[in-house]
Amino acid sequence: MTRTQKPWGYFEQFTNNLESTVKLLYIKEGASLSLQTHKERDELWYIIEGEGVAILEEELHELFPGDSFYVPKGKKHRYTAKTDTRILEISTGYFDETDIERFEDKYGRVKK
Repeated sequence: MTRTQKPWGYFEQFTNNLESTVKLLYIKEGASLSLQTHKERDELWYIIEGEGVAILEEELHELFPGDSFYVPKGKKHRYTAKTDTRILEISTGYFDETDIERFEDKYGRVKK
């Protein structure tokens, strides 16, 4: 993400001339995404509201409104919401909902 200052304030640009898929994620307090990877896409998360913890490989990152978080393809990641959370997710690269390998999932979606 880049920030560009203007006389009237600033804008934040998330992608430029890239194929991308944009989603809004609504994650309930106490809920979490799978511990997962993607082979074909990178993700950029922008926290719109709520607080939580992201795991990228072995590192924990506390995230708050206004924070952005980059997830490179092939890296294990997960988000757990401490409060109801809304995340703008921008995926770049080839997007397919089936491009996911789950390692842990409290909703029983790990394929064995």
